[in-house]
Amino acid sequence: MRAPLWLVVIALTLALAGCRAIAPTSPTRDPPSTVEPSECPFALPGEVEGDDYVCGILRVPQMHSEPQGLQLGVFFARLNAIDPAAAAPPLLYLAGGPGASGVYDAPLLAPKLAPLRTKRDLIFFDIRGAGFSQPRIDCTAFAEGGVGPACMAMLRRQGIEPMAFNTTQAAADVADLLWALGYEQADLFGVSYGTRLALEMMRTQPQFVRAVVLDSTVAPETLTFELQAIGDYQAKLWPYANCERDGACSGRFGAMAGRFLALLNRLDENDAQTANPAMPDAAALYNLTNLTLNRPDLMALLPLIVDELDRGETATYRALIDHEFDAPQPIQAPVYAFERFAPLFDTYLRSTQPDEAQMLRRELAALADNNDEAALLAFIRDRLPPPVAEQLRAIADGMTTYERKRLFTLYGADLPLYDHRSLGDVKTIIDCQEEIPFVDAESVRKNQAVIPLPSLLPPYDFAATVEADQRACLEMGIHPAPASFKAAVTGEQPVLFLSGAQDSITPALWAELAMESLPNAQRVLFPAYGHALLHHAGDCVVQIAGAFLDDPMQPVAASCAPEIEYVLERPLLVMLTGRVWRLQGWAGKAAIGSPITALFSGGRVMGRGGCSVYAGDFTLNDDRLHIDNLEAPGGACTESEQTLQDAFLDALSRARTLTIRNSRMMLATASGELLIFTAE
Repeated sequence: MRAPLWLVVIALTLALAGCRAIAPTSPTRDPPSTVEPSECPFALPGEVEGDDYVCGILRVPQMHSEPQGLQLGVFFARLNAIDPAAAAPPLLYLAGGPGASGVYDAPLLAPKLAPLRTKRDLIFFDIRGAGFSQPRIDCTAFAEGGVGPACMAMLRRQGIEPMAFNTTQAAADVADLLWALGYEQADLFGVSYGTRLALEMMRTQPQFVRAVVLDSTVAPETLTFELQAIGDYQAKLWPYANCERDGACSGRFGAMAGRFLALLNRLDENDAQTANPAMPDAAALYNLTNLTLNRPDLMALLPLIVDELDRGETATYRALIDHEFDAPQPIQAPVYAFERFAPLFDTYLRSTQPDEAQMLRRELAALADNNDEAALLAFIRDRLPPPVAEQLRAIADGMTTYERKRLFTLYGADLPLYDHRSLGDVKTIIDCQEEIPFVDAESVRKNQAVIPLPSLLPPYDFAATVEADQRACLEMGIHPAPASFKAAVTGEQPVLFLSGAQDSITPALWAELAMESLPNAQRVLFPAYGHALLHHAGDCVVQIAGAFLDDPMQPVAASCAPEIEYVLERPLLVMLTGRVWRLQGWAGKAAIGSPITALFSGGRVMGRGGCSVYAGDFTLNDDRLHIDNLEAPGGACTESEQTLQDAFLDALSRARTLTIRNSRMMLATASGELLIFTAE
């Protein structure tokens, strides 16, 4: 069957932008509005815009019930499948917020999602009113005082109806986008608010949904305010309740959940702190999981810590809060060019006189008037010294229009741009329709009763706060969504829920409740992880999601989701760190001369080597010690003292095993040489 003329026009338009339009075999919808190619705000390394990825704007009616009315622009990006012959449905990423930009996240997530891109297109889009979509609801640009009645009135005078910005209308936008791009169905991957949008797609646009992955679920029917306290309490209690389900942990520590709650009550009464000021207060203990978030190895310490605190001992607790267990984390290089440019430029500015630095800032900001790449390159060439200019030219060359504009705003240019650090005012508009009106303050108060101590409750009148928010929404002319919106979503599509047991933003409980009305749902729980698993456990999430999408009706294997292997005895690292060790004997002889010391803390070892200070790095795995990068600046050392210090540092760098008994520490080299220390 020949594709209709409107589809041919769209195909040609997208082809000019480098898109690959796929004609549906049996179109059943009215022709969608225009797709306009647009420059992407990002660049993907090693890829060519127009060939490997493209961006565009889909024009959609403000109210889908009034297709001839005011048109809005929904911005999207498509990353073409690595294998152009692949037949897998596209994967549509739905960002959180509401108001976060999926398009802005595209270059950040592209490496994580690369295994899924092998045989499917990846699509990112921004919901109406947010990100790069048009118009972006930014009340600071429309009216004084930010979001409020004046801003809503200004929007309405421009023909923009705030009530049109909601999840149901956004779901219709997604359907139009998929249809305009030529897809009959898609797989959906929603994170946080994006999970609500995905579920609303299942309800109102089911024909476009093949399978769904939900990461950190907040369903349309979720009564978030009412269930927040219960979900957070379950997350706080989970490590200890799970210990009771673990044979080794429960055998070592007993009824740990009960012990945890009992200790909370004792600390709340200040009895334990009076006896030992080093003990945490009740709030610090209750929120201890915040220090172990996304770290299964640290969560494994919590029953041991509670056991020690219950007996008045604080060693492992102190090591945790002093970050002794923290491992060096890889620093992710900035993806956007303006984020790479600014630190280098600022470093140069700090080397100049204040007046010169201020002038350079103004000159750079003034380039926003034309936003011309050649002008930026000329500024770099003419106003900066060659070594600096060479570095910055390499970054500036090929910047996208958006990246240049963001750079200029960093130095004072006033441009109405999407800023990834803010969700914008569309969040308030959506919350006023879908969240705030449905809050029952009395139910919230009752559910907060699960929190074990009154001192842990919010320090304000929650009922008064909710009532004030509800009044504010009505004053803006924003009314509740239909009651049907809060009904449980049903559907036959396969759904994979991914939950973090430590998610206090969209607690795992919310996913459990949402699953009840979905017959083909399954869930994977990540024990130590919190919100937005794709961003914190990406490799495992993508592995599980990929297996699910390949065969969504089969149970997924989740072996990559790390289980908690509880620590049953005080780790050697706790005994090593936070103490000054003094050398007593070495190579079978007593230490002589100036004191030689060692302090291990935060992955660093430091002390006096005899005649000057030294420092280096260390790692400890079980009893296997590795010391590296030892340096000792020159001091007032005699030749014999320097010889002794060099020999000590050489022996220290060769230490391989560690033994501690009470206040005595022995380090052994591979050749059997011993260094014996005592704790000061």
